[in-house]
Amino acid sequence: MASLRLGVDIGGTFTDLVAQKSDGSLSVLKVATTPENPGDAVVTGLLRLLDDIGADMSEVTEIVHGTTVGSNIILQKAGARTGLLTTKGFRDVLEIGRIRTPVMFDLTWEKPQPLSPRRYRREVGERIGANAEIIHPLDEDDVRDAAAFLQEEGVEAVAVCFLNSFVNDAHERRAREILEREFPRLLVTASFDVLPEIKEYERTSTTVVNAYLLKEMRRYLEELTGRLSDAGLRAPLRVVTSQGGMITASAAADKPVFVVGSGPAGGVIGAARLGTALGKEDTIVFDMGGTTAKASVVESGKPTVTTEYEFREGMSTSSRFLKGGGYMLKVPAIDIAEVGAGGGSIAWIDEGGLLRVGPRSAGADPGPACYGRSNEKPTVTDADVYLGYLNPRGLAGGSLAINPELSETAIRTCVAEPLGISVLEAAQGIRRIANLEMARAIRSVTVERGQDARDMTLMAAGGGGPAHAGEVAEILGIKKVVVTPLSGVFCSLGMLSADVEYSFVRTVLTPLDDLDPGLLHDNARDLRSEANERMMEEGFPADAVIHEYSVDVRYVGQSSEVMLDYGLEMSAQDIRRSFLEAYMRLYDHTTEEPVEICNLRLVARGRHDNVFDFKGLRVDEAPVSGTVGERSAFFPSTEAFAPTAVHQRSCLGTAPVQGPAIIEAYDTTIVVPPGATATADRTGSIVMEIENGAGKVTNEGIDPITLAVIKNALDSIVDEVAYTILRTARSEIVKDVMDYSAALCDVNGEMIAQAKTVALHLGAVPEAMKVVIERYGDDLRPNDAVILNDPYQGGMHLPDIFMFLPIFFEDQLQGFSVVICHHTDVGGRVAGSNASDSTEIFQEGLRIPALKLYEGGVMNPVLSALIETNVRLPDLVLGDLKAQYTSCQVGAREVRKLFGKYGVATARTYFAELLDYAERMTRGEISAWPDGTYGFTDYIDDTGLSEEPLPIQVAITVDGDRLFVDYEGSSPQVDAALNATKSYTNSCSYLSVRSVLEGDIPNNAGVFRCIEVKAPEASILNPVMPAPCAARALTGYRVFDTMLGALSQIVPHRVPAAGEGGNTVVCIGGYRPDKTPFIVVDMICGAWGARPDRDGIEAITNPSQNLSNTPIETMEARQPIRIEEYALIPDSCGAGKWRGGLGVTRSYRLLSDNAILQLRADRIRFKPYGLSGGEPATGCANKIFRDGRWETLPGKITSKIQKGDLVRHEQAGGGGFGDPLERDPDLVAEDVWNEKISLEFALKHHGVDVDGETFEANEPNKG
Repeated sequence: MASLRLGVDIGGTFTDLVAQKSDGSLSVLKVATTPENPGDAVVTGLLRLLDDIGADMSEVTEIVHGTTVGSNIILQKAGARTGLLTTKGFRDVLEIGRIRTPVMFDLTWEKPQPLSPRRYRREVGERIGANAEIIHPLDEDDVRDAAAFLQEEGVEAVAVCFLNSFVNDAHERRAREILEREFPRLLVTASFDVLPEIKEYERTSTTVVNAYLLKEMRRYLEELTGRLSDAGLRAPLRVVTSQGGMITASAAADKPVFVVGSGPAGGVIGAARLGTALGKEDTIVFDMGGTTAKASVVESGKPTVTTEYEFREGMSTSSRFLKGGGYMLKVPAIDIAEVGAGGGSIAWIDEGGLLRVGPRSAGADPGPACYGRSNEKPTVTDADVYLGYLNPRGLAGGSLAINPELSETAIRTCVAEPLGISVLEAAQGIRRIANLEMARAIRSVTVERGQDARDMTLMAAGGGGPAHAGEVAEILGIKKVVVTPLSGVFCSLGMLSADVEYSFVRTVLTPLDDLDPGLLHDNARDLRSEANERMMEEGFPADAVIHEYSVDVRYVGQSSEVMLDYGLEMSAQDIRRSFLEAYMRLYDHTTEEPVEICNLRLVARGRHDNVFDFKGLRVDEAPVSGTVGERSAFFPSTEAFAPTAVHQRSCLGTAPVQGPAIIEAYDTTIVVPPGATATADRTGSIVMEIENGAGKVTNEGIDPITLAVIKNALDSIVDEVAYTILRTARSEIVKDVMDYSAALCDVNGEMIAQAKTVALHLGAVPEAMKVVIERYGDDLRPNDAVILNDPYQGGMHLPDIFMFLPIFFEDQLQGFSVVICHHTDVGGRVAGSNASDSTEIFQEGLRIPALKLYEGGVMNPVLSALIETNVRLPDLVLGDLKAQYTSCQVGAREVRKLFGKYGVATARTYFAELLDYAERMTRGEISAWPDGTYGFTDYIDDTGLSEEPLPIQVAITVDGDRLFVDYEGSSPQVDAALNATKSYTNSCSYLSVRSVLEGDIPNNAGVFRCIEVKAPEASILNPVMPAPCAARALTGYRVFDTMLGALSQIVPHRVPAAGEGGNTVVCIGGYRPDKTPFIVVDMICGAWGARPDRDGIEAITNPSQNLSNTPIETMEARQPIRIEEYALIPDSCGAGKWRGGLGVTRSYRLLSDNAILQLRADRIRFKPYGLSGGEPATGCANKIFRDGRWETLPGKITSKIQKGDLVRHEQAGGGGFGDPLERDPDLVAEDVWNEKISLEFALKHHGVDVDGETFEANEPNKG
């Protein structure tokens, strides 16, 4: 009897099916997806396909299924009602997250709502220490009480995640036992079962997502399995994992978090197998569909895998350091970057006259304008139709009729006429920008990973990928493109080449120098035993299982690891050698610093004898039929429409087809650029050889398309610089809190791009840049690097060290790559160099004027020795300086490529135009504001040395398209470290204005040109020597709040009430028993104020920064500190029609003998203000528990603390907006239900009487 294997992939528009027969031949079918019940399309499609080939279910030996069901459950919020049991004091870890935002300057941004609401997150008495010791035993009654409550509430699934359970899972195991035995109706997921790794938020989020998916994924897979069984299937149904392997449907139902990325993974696995068959094991997989384009890398025949990713509502970002926009999944997954540049992506013009493409999409319905289904906006497909690349009679072999005239009309009306260019230029522009976005996705998985795309083969799949792959390859300098067979259904085909695969991990955090060989061997044995047991259930005996080990390795102090292949025979020296080689490939730089191993991983793989082999691919002719002849098409290098040969893919032989040419198939169209050749190979692939590079682009005038291309390129480069800092830094303040920034400047020192990092650094770069240019002038050489931190010579405060690396091209200085990092310590009288009670700058640490730290790539031994001698933690400080240098070099390398492509004159012209463009956009918005002068005053509580409040007073004058900002009336400079340099005051002012502008304005110095800032000399906003500046950030936050208060009178629809007032700095420094120093610098961020049309946000970075928080488990593993609470504070919000965000609290217990505590907090006396009748929020509070009682501490203090002391900071909430009595009673009741406000708060502030049992709200008492 013949045997069949079936691959099934559910897409947004079609469900694709591929049948692999016993002779290796393939048959395919596409059927419409059934969103309401995806299984309908699977079952009916399979039965149709079997009927078409004259087979039945009894002949099927295996079905491999790739599904978007899991991801759709999250997107549609259709999962189980989910509860969470967590350690007492840490109920809100899930909602607090990592507090960053994926965007900057957007005060309307919304934080994703947690999949487990606060009411369903219950605390349990227990505590495991960082060293695995049991500090507090599990309170089993707490577990039972919490479970009973959740069951009564109708909760269906429960996640269990306790602190430090990755080193000791005893409490989680016992809690799970109680829940499963005594509450059998609850679906239970414990974190040790899913992710036994360090970092509490990432582990909690992953566990909650798994619990959330359990009910619906089990229902879907059990129902599908049952229907297939009823249809006669007796073979197993397997599901593709996010990592690209296969697991049984029952395993996927138990751990659905591992299959959220199932859909696109099949295509990458197929590309890896195809590459091996072709002898091309280093490939870039490029898949373009209707809405998005995806990119991933296959290296040495294996897809690149990441150990965490963020599932977002919307498009994944190609920048890997932007977090906070979705749900964190710390599970193995193929590293796929996704951008909103598909065939249906809509072209549009922004407020500044710049052409944009995506992420908005016309989708499949109504689809591109040429479909004639009511959409009149041009898309990428419409541009392809107009340019002659797609068949004008119809797509999909003519089955989908199109109207090319509608494409031309849409492009003319929406792009060409508004920009004053021809329809041809507009169509070209749409395609070029889309191609650049696709190239950006590819860069994020190649260049950002240290891979050179030019050395790799681009493998194109998807319905749209082959039509764009040639030009994308030209952009990246790639010489070879392979168009996969059956491109339109390649994900389904790829699934048939996947292995049965399971992943296992064990945390083994240990310095490499201290590595006991037995440690890795023992853990490897345990993982192997667990894997063999699992694979036996799949039908693979131990001797038939392939075991592949890897280790996560990093320099001590870093938080980002490099995953390395590991063999049991490898020594510590072998591991170090492998790490250094990998690190050099990534960053062109290594050091002799100590290295540590973080995790041991095992992938267990079983391969079937009949797994699909691309070497023997045979396809029925019908799916690849197309048209022949010629049609008129436009190619940029020919500069005219010309008759272009059209070939049928199935008839292509081994004789090369010369470009320009078009190759058509039923499922895709392949565009062969001029100068390229295309041939068919033995696997049915089309191989294109690309003429390398398009040469230099020259422009006599400003071309809006080239402007958009260069802008996007600079944004990509500067974000790549920022990502490199994140991965290579040593200190917690940089790698975890992310207190750093990156920028690019032109040859004149004007900032042309800034990364999405610390917003408050935006305007401080120009003054520092000016000092460097004045100091060194022509005395700069390639690979030099200048640093400075002196507030009176271009810096901001001493911990912030600027680094400037000159960018040379053709032996001429062309610009600068800039990185600013907040360093853990720069000496001075107290650890951390950040105390607010210093009285002169000489107490604050090492002052560095503009000096060369690197000359010709060699670190200056005198300056480095001076730094090393004067700071408490020289390894961290010098390590971070090396990370800055490495990151600056990445920026310089990529900018040189721009000069190489466009030429110096053209690149400089467009850099200048980008500055002008930002200025035009800023002036355009300001000119619409009402002329006049608008004032506001806010206050800093005190200096910490005096109780006198410090006024920050501003008057903003709008005069046409210019702003004048005057701080006359603000406090004189003070004998405390709250003084902010004029450059920092400028930066805060620019930032405030930038935050209320509506357009997507570039982050460059053009914004500054229409804003003039004046601050009185010798004031707190423009101090003179020797005024201290260490705590100047607090003053900057208050400037931001004051500016927003004034701006609320100008653009009231754009400005929120006051937030928490800026982060609070907690610094604890001392010595361990072995006399080595430690310094904890922690920044607590709180809440946004309410917006004019929505609530504020809790647990979020201040919008004037973009900081993250230090993971609790990371801090406890490295420092003699135990965090005992990190939670939201109910009732801390300002009431209003829209309420402010809740504040947060964090508590620190000292485990060393004694230390120095520094606190820098504010908003105790002057609470965050409300707007338009909204009430202020509660203020901050500092407390310490010692000698058996709580004491209140002042806002700003430096004090000794002792072992066992518990320090607690309570951050302010956000102010309210609008009359509290106008708040929707149902929103009030929802907040009460979710335990964010109390019954008393609801009645007192909103006049709403909420029933404490039913949570129904009576009408508000307006009196």
